[in-house]
Amino acid sequence: MTCVECRCEMERRYVAIRERMGGGDILVENVPAWVCPQCGQREISGPVLVAIEALAEALAAEERMGGGRGSRPLRVAPVHA
Repeated sequence: MTCVECRCEMERRYVAIRERMGGGDILVENVPAWVCPQCGQREISGPVLVAIEALAEALAAEERMGGGRGSRPLRVAPVHA
């Protein structure tokens, strides 16, 4: 896969994604992605993004029902799609 930013060949790696959610963050580790070794651009597939979004929505619903974690980060690992 070629980087859309710098046209360098991207490498398959596993990355961590931090997303803001309500009163805190979620950290999803071991996310499969294409990463440019030159500029750092990351590309994540649609199915993986859908899985992360579903996770964030489920955690947000839990927080709304009183099971929230406040401002502490939540570590979630791994995601495979």
